[in-house]
Order: sequence, then structure tokens, then C-alpha cells
Amino acid sequence: MTVALSGRLPADWEPQSGIMLTWPRQDGDFARNGNDQLLSAEISLLRIAAITSRQQRVLLIIEDHRMATRLRTLIEEAGGSPNKVSFIEAPADDIWARDHGPLTIIKENRPLLLNFRFDGWGKRFPANRDNAINEVVHDAGGFGKVEMLTVDQVLEGGAIESDGAGTLITTRSWLKRCYSDSRQLGNNIRIISQLFDIKHFIVINHGKILGDDTAGHVDTLVRFANPGTLLYQSCAEADDPNFESLDALANELRELRQLNGRPFDIHPLPFPGNISDADGNRLPASYANFLLCGQQVLVPGFGSPADHEALETISRWFPDRQAVSIDCLPLIAQGGGLHCAAMQLPAGLLD
Repeated sequence: MTVALSGRLPADWEPQSGIMLTWPRQDGDFARNGNDQLLSAEISLLRIAAITSRQQRVLLIIEDHRMATRLRTLIEEAGGSPNKVSFIEAPADDIWARDHGPLTIIKENRPLLLNFRFDGWGKRFPANRDNAINEVVHDAGGFGKVEMLTVDQVLEGGAIESDGAGTLITTRSWLKRCYSDSRQLGNNIRIISQLFDIKHFIVINHGKILGDDTAGHVDTLVRFANPGTLLYQSCAEADDPNFESLDALANELRELRQLNGRPFDIHPLPFPGNISDADGNRLPASYANFLLCGQQVLVPGFGSPADHEALETISRWFPDRQAVSIDCLPLIAQGGGLHCAAMQLPAGLLD
């Protein structure tokens, strides 16, 4: 990779060839909390795979070929199309494909994969196997014939949000976690801006959700609905520990300006309430962690009274897509979510 490399970073709503999912290890974090939690996580991921495979491809990273046989049957039973699912065997640490999967840029009207370094969110968790997944998949032909370049820099897909037209949003807390030295920070912002042809680099200073292990990934806080519209996770309960940070986020978003100088059209997503585990620990529940795939928009569900309102709200901003609720309680139990678990693969990648 050279600094001169540059390409457009597509928005999530642009045409896709498929999505990448990494299936949970049978001896991984989900399994360590009991077979029931592992099974629940598999059910959530199975629904994502089945729904997506009806219209586009699914690239599924698995432990071994025996898992492929089992999953083909389960996907068909769930109403999916197993013939649209490709299985690649690769060792993994965890399921969060948004962060260990490759990012795609469009250069000269063709997709180009960028394989960034993944360090387990600041070396908080094991990541050596996850960091090697993209090379294993690429060598096995899992990404088709698209070229992949390795970038020796930490960058997780959940940390950035693109409008596909030169604007990128990230958070100050994530930047500080990755690039604590101010000189290094400025240099890496310039590198990211050049790699993705960013003309408007927005850094969010506020917003924190309890239970988040990522140091403030933007995909749990703020998402583009279109280049001029932002959907954000709100908190309506003044006595909730998340209220102060999310209220400050809302105020900050009101002051943001687009590249053309106009304010963004901002809209709150309902607050899911106090979603906690059996020990009373808050989990990072956020409706902003929705996923666009095929002709659907998949919306996180937490068994909350606000689930239906969130489904309707997000559906209004994607009227050409079918809105489907996905049970994400099993996923946030391990600190991630719906968008965190999948990486979209733009059109031309698996075609």
C-alpha cells in the first residue's frame, strides 16, 4: 500500500454482492457462557444469513467442513437459499466481521479490498486469528478475483460511517484509543482521508453507551439514512446513565454542517431502555446498529416495548426496503450487535 492510493468508500445502502458473516466458534466466548447462549447467537445469525441469501450472496466463515453441512440444512429450513451461501474455512477468535472483515473502496469503477490490521479493540481481546481471516479468505478465492491490499494500520469497520460521497463520521474516543499521540493522530486522519477520498472528515466528541467494548464505535451512535440525514441513538430517560452522553450527542449533531454548509437533517431513534444481563450489567443496546442488505433493512430487537417504534422509524427512512426485526439480545450479551456482526461486500466483489 502506498500513500498515493485513493478510492471512494461506498455507503451501506449502495448495491451489494453479498455480506460476510463469521460463525461463532463452538469453544468461543458465546459457548463459554453456556450452550443456550451459543444456540441463541446462532439463531440470530442464522436468521440474518437466511434473509440475506434470498436475494444476494452470503460469505460464511466457518471452523470446518462439517459446519458447512449443518448450516446448509439450517439455512434451507429457515427459508434461505443455501445455494447462495459460500463457506470458507478459517480460524477465528470471534464473530465480529464488521471489524475484522475487509473494507472496500471503488477505484476506477472497480472494487478494491483493503485489509487493515485488527488488534482486538486495543488489544483488549485475542485477535491474531481474526487479523489473519481476510488473507485466508482471499487466498481461498472467497472474495472472487478482486485484488486485496494490506494496510498496516488499525481500522475497524464499525468505527467509520460513510455517505458514499466524500463525508466520513467517526468518534473522538475511537481515534484517541487507536492514535493516542497527537502527531500520530493527525497523520492517520490524513491517511484515512486520502485512502477513502474523504473531503469532509467529521469527528463526534460526545456519545457513549454503557457496555460498549469498542471505545465508541460510531455504528452504535450515528448512521446516515442518506447523505443529508442522520439517525442517532437517543435517550429519553433523564435518570438513565446513558442520558447525559446521548443528550450531548444530540446537541452536537444539531451543530454539524454538511460539506455544502447546510445543517444535517437529524432524527432520534427510540431508547430501548435498561437492557442488562442476568448479573445486572448494562448491555450496549442501540437501534442505530441496523444493517442494510439486499432489499431489506434489518433492525435490532431487544425484547423492548420500543422495538416496534424503532422498526417503524427506520423503515420510514428506507421505504424501498422491507424492515425486519432481528433478536439481538444474544449478540449484545457479548458486546456486539447486528451491524457489528456483518460486513457488506459491494457490487462487483462476488459477482
